[in-house]
Amino acid sequence: MKKLATVWTACIEQPVSAITIRRNLKKVGLTAYIPCKKPALSKAYRQARLEWAHAYENWGARKWRHVLFLMKALLHSFNKDVRGRLGPIILLKGSVTGQIHAKTIKDYVVPTLQIHFPRGNGIFQEDNAPPHCSKVAATTCENAGIVVLDWPVQSPDLNPIKNLWAEMKIMVRCHISPPSNIKVLEKYVKDAWKDIPSEYYKKLVNSMSKRIEAVITANGNRINY
Repeated sequence: MKKLATVWTACIEQPVSAITIRRNLKKVGLTAYIPCKKPALSKAYRQARLEWAHAYENWGARKWRHVLFLMKALLHSFNKDVRGRLGPIILLKGSVTGQIHAKTIKDYVVPTLQIHFPRGNGIFQEDNAPPHCSKVAATTCENAGIVVLDWPVQSPDLNPIKNLWAEMKIMVRCHISPPSNIKVLEKYVKDAWKDIPSEYYKKLVNSMSKRIEAVITANGNRINY
């Protein structure tokens, strides 16, 4: 309720309490429920996350600025170059297969890396979703000479772009009129993408060292990011 009150206040620029929201939702028959907890990570996953964290614990913010992160959200959207430079946002409709992901790499990831990292020192990050791990996608990266960052499974909490998408979702929901069709939704998403301040990107980059430290402290378990 507190988060909903914060979003409401940000959207209409008029403060409203969580109690008021709860009372009005109850009047129309809507009740808040506690979400189900995510299943605990297996011992193997925790160990993999811990080993990954130790492998990258000496990377500073400067090193992480050479990473181009990718994460799907909303309309299976694209990534953000967390150095503070705005990369492309690509709206992919429908299911993302290995072939589609390979085409996305060829058409967008390759030129984005070339533009932002002309010396060839850019690193590409993506999670372990099946399309990302497909043979055709791996071959595309290899043929293009893309260095892909090793990434542990079950680790969205390590990806700073998760926080960026959360911020964008709030901005999209702040529109008084909800999107009436896919075209309007696309416009809302693109506008939100442009409006996120560059200082926020820097904050996300700087959080990587803290995330890694938190994983080590948690012995590989999930962290609160």
